[in-house]
Amino acid sequence: MNNRLSMGMVLLVLTQLISIRVLSVQALGVAQADNSVPTFDWAIVGAGPAGIVTVGLLLDLGVAPQSIIWFDDKFNVGRLGEFYSTVPANASTALFIDFIEQCKTFNAFPSAARDALYSYDRDREYPLQTIIAPLQDITRYMCSQVVAIQKSICALDFNAQGWNIHAGGKKICSNTRRSCHWCPSSFI
Repeated sequence: MNNRLSMGMVLLVLTQLISIRVLSVQALGVAQADNSVPTFDWAIVGAGPAGIVTVGLLLDLGVAPQSIIWFDDKFNVGRLGEFYSTVPANASTALFIDFIEQCKTFNAFPSAARDALYSYDRDREYPLQTIIAPLQDITRYMCSQVVAIQKSICALDFNAQGWNIHAGGKKICSNTRRSCHWCPSSFI
């Protein structure tokens, strides 16, 4: 097994361990003119590291971007981006670079923050801002590719057709076909 495939598999396994698989979801974003609810194959809740990796891997696997809906109240790399930018990393820059290089989607657009990683000493550990800044660029790019809803999820409920996701006081997703991944930052 080549190194790229094995790291990709590790990321997939880690994502599955970190995120809580909720069940199938067919999500919607906005009511259509006929008041029907558009559907999605995939719903990702959370834009911390686990949510970012989940969306990136789905796109790498060829899942159509328009079939993915992504929820987060800030899209700011979760708690990592909000609270821990000055905390010293416990991983070398080389590991951050390897992580970024494993996902094609993470490299599908220009990013000064991502490119700056290559200017650091690869064997040294820097503050987490070193990886947060590239992840913020990656998040912005992926938000432009998939349906991104900047709201907190307030409820999940189930009916005969599948899961319904509620945000901002209204139903946002219903009748899931594929999967909903709950990726809360507090678990990371």
